[in-house]
Amino acid sequence: MGGELTDFVIVLRNYQAVRAFSSRIHLSFGAGLSAAAGFLGRAAEADLRAGNAGFAACYTYSCSKGLIFYLALFFIYNTF
Repeated sequence: MGGELTDFVIVLRNYQAVRAFSSRIHLSFGAGLSAAAGFLGRAAEADLRAGNAGFAACYTYSCSKGLIFYLALFFIYNTF
């Protein structure tokens, strides 16, 4: 339970990237890096996006603020 606000910056370097990003069907391959400390988090990602309108590189940076509470319950049942 909690909440989060995230700001995204998406870099599309040319018209082909805009077409690939806005296509109806797409598949992306890429890598990302993220870090969080306290209630602040950052993430950066680079991927190759391919779809019915072509393919192109897409870069994303995000900054998030939030607080999440969680409760984990574990139940272990062993029979010997």
